[in-house]
Amino acid sequence: MSLVVLANKASSAELPDCFLGRWRSSEALTLADMRKHPEVTPKARALFEAHFFGRLVLVNTRTRSGSYFEPEQDRNSLSLEPIQVVSSTPTSVVIRTVLVGIAQDTEWFCDDGVIYALVSRWKFREYFTPE
Repeated sequence: MSLVVLANKASSAELPDCFLGRWRSSEALTLADMRKHPEVTPKARALFEAHFFGRLVLVNTRTRSGSYFEPEQDRNSLSLEPIQVVSSTPTSVVIRTVLVGIAQDTEWFCDDGVIYALVSRWKFREYFTPE
């Protein structure tokens, strides 16, 4: 599972090139970053280390994004939705999502062939690698 999804309302802005394509959540990279945060509670740490990460697949085009969880879902369940880009640079983007009527902005970054977002209240990085 992931704490972040890159989809929601339409926007005229587009994703920067480095975010385009198919990406898989990286359990190894994400857990390595999470372990740098001693403020993560033991209960949360146990949850995250029990295969919480590594199953989410993101697919991004310039103006649409979708995701699915393996093995519960497959590519056939993918639905690309318009995204709302709040701001962007060549190596970062702020995406607005609305869940249960509450808007939340998440900043994503490109770095050395991977993308990541700062997730959870502890703001560790959830990494995604190209698939």
